[in-house]
Amino acid sequence: MFWWILCSSRGVGLIEATRSGFAKYADFKGAATRSEYWYFQLALVLGSVILSVFRVPALSGLFLLLSLIPRFAVGARRNHDAGWSGWWQLVPLLNLIIALTPSKLEGNKYVADRTSAVPLIDNDNVTGTSTYCTVCGKLRLPGQNFCAGCGTSLS
Repeated sequence: MFWWILCSSRGVGLIEATRSGFAKYADFKGAATRSEYWYFQLALVLGSVILSVFRVPALSGLFLLLSLIPRFAVGARRNHDAGWSGWWQLVPLLNLIIALTPSKLEGNKYVADRTSAVPLIDNDNVTGTSTYCTVCGKLRLPGQNFCAGCGTSLS
């Protein structure tokens, strides 16, 4: 169970979400899936808990400052994935509702339409012509029009 939370084979795991959240430190464009958003929030909570155990106020304050911009960036990308403006995360209750809302695959003005089915990635699908998304680095399979990670058009 614990390993599944760290490295989920379906969707985004804790490690990948944390890496993605900090790699896109101040990227307020694109989309973040529900799992990416919630796992990143979980990573920030775990980081805060671990630092509070050590009781070093300066280190806790530094972590809070360093994670503030990525927290808002991931929140804005999650809102875009649900079809809302990133500014709505400033309204706490509405932001919680949006964070729980499924992805808006069609008619989303913030992210290109993602109605084409995303094939499962396994060794049978990976070929010599498989490439990686230039924005987030996720594997792109032949025939895939949109990145499964960030929603960028791959055409």
